[in-house]
Amino acid sequence: MTITWFTVLFVLPMPFILLLSHGLPALYAPSAQYIMAGSIAYCWMLTAIYFSTRPRWLDRLIGLPKIYMVHGILSLCAILVAFMHKTLMSSYGLIALTGNTAFYILAFLGVWSMVLMSGWLSSRFRILGDIRRTLERVFHHELNVWLHRFNLVAVVLVFIHVNLISYITVIHPFMVLFDGASALVAFAYLYEKLHQRYGAYRGEIETVQTLAFNTVEITMRVHGLHGKWENGDFAFIRFPKMRGLH
Repeated sequence: MTITWFTVLFVLPMPFILLLSHGLPALYAPSAQYIMAGSIAYCWMLTAIYFSTRPRWLDRLIGLPKIYMVHGILSLCAILVAFMHKTLMSSYGLIALTGNTAFYILAFLGVWSMVLMSGWLSSRFRILGDIRRTLERVFHHELNVWLHRFNLVAVVLVFIHVNLISYITVIHPFMVLFDGASALVAFAYLYEKLHQRYGAYRGEIETVQTLAFNTVEITMRVHGLHGKWENGDFAFIRFPKMRGLH
């Protein structure tokens, strides 16, 4: 995990920082660190989105629980760094509108996710647990997942925000990296979603047995899995014909 954290926190943002530092006009040198903070936050956002696709090679390397942990913590770090960027940089017009809107979406969803999608917090702080149980009566898990995807809207707004800044777009090497990284992550995300919808394994339920008041054992026959799974692998199961379990 040390190598993973070192990579996502320092190695991945480094090309963004270097290209910005070499291409930024001298006029903006006093604000360089705040501008770079924005690029670091965006890099971390892209990394968090990529982690959300649960890449199989990364699952084999560090395990799915740690993928989710890095995804959550990195997202919060990105919001904090983005706050510094927003607070210490001034902008106007459409540039300000896209940047501010993206930040408010990210901040709201960050707090929302900590309460409703982070069992680690709600299990340790009673008040958060009470709030979570109250909200879950209305905002069920599927709805929370869809709300969570508004983070993608925020990232698109940040992408537009950067492409509207003239003194950034003239740094062509940086823009090649910026647009290229955005395109690669977008492709990975769309590929995973299409695979989930059209390429997922299909099967039938054979038996359902209640083991305890909150535990049910389901035996399924799944087609095409031979040789592709190992002990301890995680499986995400959908029941297309059951309300709330789509």
